[in-house]
Parts: sequence; structure tokens; C-alpha cells
Amino acid sequence: MSLSHNIPSLPGRWATELGGAEVRFGEGALEELGELAAGLGGRRVLVVTDPGIERAGHVARALESLEDAGLELVCELPVEAPA
Repeated sequence: MSLSHNIPSLPGRWATELGGAEVRFGEGALEELGELAAGLGGRRVLVVTDPGIERAGHVARALESLEDAGLELVCELPVEAPA
């Protein structure tokens, strides 16, 4: 079942738990990533993404947030779409 069937379309910002993971949505949610990740007690982060997400600018914003929180990026590899 897709996520859209489980969470109603809500305006603005919201957070919920889905399968044991916290899901945040809305303007500014990505900028909270570093603080939330640092709050888990780790020091290193592995980011896995795809070219479309990177082209949209989301990866750069995520990496900036993680670095601003003092977290070390362990590995940053480009991911190619399957042929």
C-alpha cells in the first residue's frame, strides 16, 4: 500500500510515525534533518539518493543541514539509475 493511502493530504507542516520511523513533511522540514540525526547520538551519516533528488536540490540542502549539526558524512557516492 502506498504512503498516500496511509497519510491524508494535509496542508502546512506535520509529523507522524510510520513503521517505527518519524516522518516530517512541510516547508523547512529538510533543514531539521541534521538536528534530528544528531539527536540520535551518532556521529557519521551515510546519504543514499538518486539523480532526480539531487537535481531538485534536496541533497545539497540535506548535506548542509547534516554538516551544520557537526555530523561527518561517511560516503557520498553518485547513484546511477538501472539501465
